[in-house]
Amino acid sequence: MKIDFCSDLHVDAWFSTTQLVDPTVRKWEGKPFKSRYLYIDWESYKNPESRILVIAGDISNNMMTSKEVVMAAASVYEHVVVVEGNHDHYETEMTVDEGMEFFTQSLASAPNVWHLKHDTGLLLEGVAFFGAVGWYDFKAYEGQGISDYHAKRTWSQYSNDSRYPKFGDKSPESLAAEQAINLADQVKGASEDDEVVSIVVSTHMSPRGDIMEWKPGNVVWNALTPSYVNTALKQVLDADVNNKIRYWIYGHTHTRKMTEIDGVVYANNARGYPRENPPFTLTQIEVDSK
Repeated sequence: MKIDFCSDLHVDAWFSTTQLVDPTVRKWEGKPFKSRYLYIDWESYKNPESRILVIAGDISNNMMTSKEVVMAAASVYEHVVVVEGNHDHYETEMTVDEGMEFFTQSLASAPNVWHLKHDTGLLLEGVAFFGAVGWYDFKAYEGQGISDYHAKRTWSQYSNDSRYPKFGDKSPESLAAEQAINLADQVKGASEDDEVVSIVVSTHMSPRGDIMEWKPGNVVWNALTPSYVNTALKQVLDADVNNKIRYWIYGHTHTRKMTEIDGVVYANNARGYPRENPPFTLTQIEVDSK
């Protein structure tokens, strides 16, 4: 089975010279913002023989704009598998939990779109897809001397996530723990299911600190990196008792790379912001199926 994947499309950032249009200025008024940045030509990006597209979050800063981008992809691919990212929760008065359910409902009219979360997965020809945003727990660099307290303090000072998403009575850490537990339960069931040949996991956040970039001497970069990683996702790997996870697709960091560790390929294909990366293409992977 051949699959295209990407993350961090940030379509609204490509419409402006700034990387983030201030959500306090540009509020959603009931319909998607209509402008050229919405229109990714999925047909031109699609790789031959790829039937499935996986989008690992941060499509835009607005759920309805993100919905339009996903629906456009659904007209080109047989199946579109998507998790939202932190940015998709920026321009809204909804809490993160409310926004997650709203996104599911907004995509419900497309039967070939799968918004992955705690109660949703896709089994297609022996390949199981599971995922969630993942969020972060600030613990990734505790071994390098950056405590979760230090990491969260840096996040509060430098990250837009500390201002724009509305966590309600939860926190990034509680969501990270909750989603890791739910994802582990899904993967355990699939790993023990004889009908499942391979598993593909998609989270917006990285599941491992050791695949992130440590920059000696860059204090802010290193202290912010734990807000890109959910170390609790290790329990998802532990739940894969029959070693069926083949790929883990992630985003949030805009560093494109593929790293294989213990038989699992951790894959990032972020579009990112203008001038940040080389020209964007959709990366194609192949997964064993029935």
